[in-house]
Amino acid sequence: MMYFTWVILTVFIVSVSAVLRDRTFAGKYSDPNHPGCARQIVGETRTSARVYGADAAGGEGATCNGETDEKWGPLPAKVNGEDIIVDFSSKGGPSNLSGKYDDVNQAIDWEDGNSW
Repeated sequence: MMYFTWVILTVFIVSVSAVLRDRTFAGKYSDPNHPGCARQIVGETRTSARVYGADAAGGEGATCNGETDEKWGPLPAKVNGEDIIVDFSSKGGPSNLSGKYDDVNQAIDWEDGNSW
């Protein structure tokens, strides 16, 4: 009976860990290059997500005001553990920008040097 309980507990812990890992990127973020502009990642499956956001009408560095912001998305993303690759090509960016989740700062560190 003790062995059976240990097996069930182990399966439960592994399952919970997998669910938490798969949800690493889902949430709302802030982008220092676009102050006050929305950034949101919505998980679809264990390996895919959609990225939504807005940019200020004044361009990079300008603050979003909620009235004239230019919304974008959904942008397709691939997720693999702590890694994410987003296709920003529909808004003039790279088609495969990769990022890594930073557990300590609860942020995404992008390969272009930006961090959400």
